[in-house]
Amino acid sequence: MAWKRMRSVVATAAAAMICAGVLASCGTSGSAADKAVDTVLSASESSDGASSVSAVTAAGNTSDATDAMPNNPSQELPDSVDSSIPNNATVVSSDLAVTKDGTVKDLETGETVTDPKIVGTEDTPPDPLAKTNGQRFIPVSVKTVRNAIKDQANTETSASKSTTLSSAGSSVMSAVLKSSTSTSVKQTALQNNEYGAYWGTYSGTQAFFEKGGTLFAQNAKGVIDVSEHNGSIDWASAKAAGVQGAIIRLGFGWGGRLDYQAQRNISECKRLAIPFGIYWYSYAYGAANADSEADTLISQLNKLGVNPSDLSYPVFYDLEGWTWTGHSHPTNPSVYQSIVDAWWSKVHAAGFTNLGVYSYASYLAGPLNTSDIHTKTQWVASYGPRVGFSFKNVGMIKGWQYADNGSIPGISGYVDLNAFNSKEVAGASPASLGSVRIDVPQGKYYLVSSYPSKTMDIAWASDEDLASAELWQYNGNANQLFQIISAGNHRYSIRAVHSGKALDAAGPSYANGTKIIQYSPNGGENQLWEFYKNTDGTVFILSVFGGNKNRVIDVTGGNGADGTLMELWALNGGSNQRFRLVPENAYRSGANGWVSIAGTTYWYMNGVKAVSCEGFDPSTGHWYYFNSSGQRVSGRVDLSDGRHVYYDPSTFAMVHGERFLSGYWYYFDSRTGAMARNNDIWLASGNKWVRYDANGRMVYGENYHNGYWYYFDNNTGAMVKGWKYLSEGHKWVYYDLYWGRMLHGEACINGSWYYFDPVTGATAYGWKRLPDGRTVYYHPQYGVMLKGRQVINGRSYFFDSVTGALRQ
Repeated sequence: MAWKRMRSVVATAAAAMICAGVLASCGTSGSAADKAVDTVLSASESSDGASSVSAVTAAGNTSDATDAMPNNPSQELPDSVDSSIPNNATVVSSDLAVTKDGTVKDLETGETVTDPKIVGTEDTPPDPLAKTNGQRFIPVSVKTVRNAIKDQANTETSASKSTTLSSAGSSVMSAVLKSSTSTSVKQTALQNNEYGAYWGTYSGTQAFFEKGGTLFAQNAKGVIDVSEHNGSIDWASAKAAGVQGAIIRLGFGWGGRLDYQAQRNISECKRLAIPFGIYWYSYAYGAANADSEADTLISQLNKLGVNPSDLSYPVFYDLEGWTWTGHSHPTNPSVYQSIVDAWWSKVHAAGFTNLGVYSYASYLAGPLNTSDIHTKTQWVASYGPRVGFSFKNVGMIKGWQYADNGSIPGISGYVDLNAFNSKEVAGASPASLGSVRIDVPQGKYYLVSSYPSKTMDIAWASDEDLASAELWQYNGNANQLFQIISAGNHRYSIRAVHSGKALDAAGPSYANGTKIIQYSPNGGENQLWEFYKNTDGTVFILSVFGGNKNRVIDVTGGNGADGTLMELWALNGGSNQRFRLVPENAYRSGANGWVSIAGTTYWYMNGVKAVSCEGFDPSTGHWYYFNSSGQRVSGRVDLSDGRHVYYDPSTFAMVHGERFLSGYWYYFDSRTGAMARNNDIWLASGNKWVRYDANGRMVYGENYHNGYWYYFDNNTGAMVKGWKYLSEGHKWVYYDLYWGRMLHGEACINGSWYYFDPVTGATAYGWKRLPDGRTVYYHPQYGVMLKGRQVINGRSYFFDSVTGALRQ
């Protein structure tokens, strides 16, 4: 029966998707297209063990949730708004509104609210979450709410839409059916929101997407934000369910009001190693108040023993349109700028340098609309299908509070849900991958990818700004040909021949996922590139704008299909980041392996002749090196990644293992072919350790290396371990059995004590005064320390049975 119900729901969902697809294929646009329905299926186990399935539909904008408060899907829409409340008043909870003069009104009765818990007193602000029973609320105008009530009345006869979120916990499986993206939803403790924002995967990592498939954050973390209104949280259960981080309210205003659960929440997150950050709600209406809030925050952090190093997420300054009897929140962006400046500088000076601003998208577009505040904003609330804010500080942590009605094991009631990215980290350095920066002769080139017969292409041969660079099958057209022009200092502009426009990191930005486009040349660093060559002849195309973040052009997601976008991503050395610079008329599409041209044999890789690079022939299992003319070479070659290799003069193949050359033994790595230098190698064939010097030659006899003496057999080169008589010094010495190092000073060998000269390592014989003051005696022939009663030169002595010290 459960399976039949599931099939029915799936069929209904599929029908909805087909209808949406038909609308799209018939040219539906604008709001109709935006409202194409996504369907989420959630399967979970009911209490009796039977499977239950619920269909969750998510429309393209928030106005579709006719039974919920606009912009606040978890808050019920009131039945009415009292006529005495003007349209320009602001709704601040499901049952309260604030007029322009700061008076708080009951939405349905119009009565003035004076409860200090809700509005505070002249001297003390209220808990900002008290008026919403602990939930976040994004303010909206009374006019908007009245319109929503009217819309609801017009649709009451329609079937109500389910707004149930996907179930939480490890037992839940969620699936999203989307025609616009192939990304599947990843199982996670945090649910999607009912407007189509969802969890999924991107390039093998957990990710969060806006409705329609736009990536918000790769390598995303599911984070909750909490306060005393969430009660005493079972943090162990929350972590076990998959919560990956927390933003903890510390307090609000100034004067010392600490969130009643802050200390416990911080302590538990520390104990359970849950990454966390802090937020402080602001009631400031000027710079002086902000300074006081900073002092209070710093004092509370110090009292709770929170150090900057404890915080994985920033200390957030929560800026919202607050309600407080006798006071009004600022509306002028310049006033808010002074507030942020005062708070930021004070907290930063206290050593908490990881700071950010939190607010909701509409407030950021109004009272917080300054470039500096937007740059500092790293956490935004928006409960619709999209975040609605363009984060300015690329490369830093950013968070989207996408729902206020999550359900998490270990937490009673609703909890806010957030998706945070990880801080943009630098890619690998080219040098660490054996890549060397090169200068490229100016000219026209194809930028050929590692995918068969696929090259970089300007989409649709467009000559317009913003046209995408993408992967496409080679066709020889001008939109696949690029002019490389030197800008000096090893930097280059790359311009599409058909349009004359430069490859450009859009934005400009160096964040992972930044789109590569063409744009009119302007000399910006986001239009400048460096080339780093690999030993296989490919190059990494590194963005100058990315600086030490090491961002390179990347075939997105390693997808070799036509139309795959080019984006900036951290350098990782993958094949999707490797391109070949092929001069015009030099590309042979489809050519691979040995190709004979005018009686000379060359090696081709994906249509490109191998020159000044390595090449691997799978038919022979050997590596070869090709010079600047494409000819195979033999003998010693120093590769750009630092390897010294050798190619056989008769076969031209790279040599591996031992090789006797010009009177010396050498060793070449069995995998990379790199010559061993200043290195010890185990030769299984000879059952021995050997050493090769700085020139790669096998070492014989005594050898001093990294502060120790060693000995290698004069015939085989085998490292000597144990006793050895050195005729040059007329001495017996001992090399330890593990490292092969010559011993000095006292040493216990096979249960007996010996002494070796601190400088020469020679075995000591006879009487010896040790550095610790003991007088001992070593056997005159074997060098072993004597103990107990001994007769030496006709006289009896007694030596301690443990230490060997002479006893009088």
